[in-house]
Amino acid sequence: MKFVTMSAARKSLPTLIASPDRAVITRNGLPAAVLIGFEEFRAMRADLLLLRDRAQLEAVDDTLRAVRAGSAETYPSLLEETTSEPAAVARGGKVAEDM
Repeated sequence: MKFVTMSAARKSLPTLIASPDRAVITRNGLPAAVLIGFEEFRAMRADLLLLRDRAQLEAVDDTLRAVRAGSAETYPSLLEETTSEPAAVARGGKVAEDM
């Protein structure tokens, strides 16, 4: 992270925007603003929205607990279920067609 004065930021704004680094813009020697990339901003905003939503946080926690316990379904197994023929989908130990 680099610190840039307000006047230097005005002169080099295109360079600051093109840089992958964050830039802290100072005014009178004190931090006044932070310049970050748009994708980083979007990710931070999504994180903040998630943190504000208690139900979503609980769902994430439940999923993490299931993964750690080994009881979560993996993506490949879910993909198999959605791409297999309806007759091959097992319900209660039986193939759906036999029910």
